[in-house]
Amino acid sequence: MKIKILALAIVAVLMVLVAGCDVEVTDRLYGVQGYALDITTSAAASTSLSGAEITLTNLDDNSTVTATVSGNGTYSIVARLVPGRYRLTGSKSGWTFIPQEYYSGLEDDRVDMLAFPEADPTTLTIAMAWDNAYYDIDLVATYGPANEVSDITLGGASARGQVYYGKTDSDPESVADGYVITLERDVELMDGYNVPRVEMMSIVSNLNDYPTTELDASREQIRVFANAYSYGTPANFDPGDTGLAEGGLTGALAEGKPSANVTMFVMLGNEHFGTWYGPIETLETTLHMVTIDLYMDGLNKMAKVMSAGNYGLDTFRSAQ
Repeated sequence: MKIKILALAIVAVLMVLVAGCDVEVTDRLYGVQGYALDITTSAAASTSLSGAEITLTNLDDNSTVTATVSGNGTYSIVARLVPGRYRLTGSKSGWTFIPQEYYSGLEDDRVDMLAFPEADPTTLTIAMAWDNAYYDIDLVATYGPANEVSDITLGGASARGQVYYGKTDSDPESVADGYVITLERDVELMDGYNVPRVEMMSIVSNLNDYPTTELDASREQIRVFANAYSYGTPANFDPGDTGLAEGGLTGALAEGKPSANVTMFVMLGNEHFGTWYGPIETLETTLHMVTIDLYMDGLNKMAKVMSAGNYGLDTFRSAQ
């Protein structure tokens, strides 16, 4: 009887120890950190965002942890996390932060928080981020009637207007067509690996009237693309050699091409319209990621954003 009791006691102790090990493995301190970035500049970090509050929310139980952006434009949150979905948001007077979601598998993560000065409610802000620092990915927009074919051979002949690196709101063509489309942040491969890989474009329509309806083939349409421009390292970057980037936007490991891992964010004014992730393993160089239709609904000017959305207010949404 004593031997049996002793055996049961040993088993009980082992169960407590195992349970203790489980708690230790799943309930420890993990961190998420990164830059707080003003995406209207090409700086590596944004000291103007110091003092901003960054909040991490567990989407399963709504628990939150908050950190403050430091004087050098970075933030760091350390908390007892469990595996699951999390959302990062930011706040500072006069600024708009783009919300971001990610899955924590219990490892330290880096998520750069993207912000811009509070915008007019009618301004569209497009931000594109990518993870692979070996790529220079360009954010490109074309504009014109919906029935015109896109051609994003940069600098080439095209019926549609184009905006990309080197073309800004001073371009008389876009102004004459009723738009102010500005590429406000352009990151190049030679900028180095410590610079957040983010490009940003703002779109303002100055058209007094859209003389078409939603179903009219000649309605105004803006198309937004991600384009793999070059691949390499800052040390051996050759701006004339774009061949290595071919297929690298989405990549294919069997072809020796890692994916750039592209994400695109759309904001209307200070409101989050949606977030879209590029596919992987499809060996593409260029992706048409977002379409914006501009048309009249009675007396109201409308903007409809269309794409395969991952999260946001809607994947197919209109606003006047």
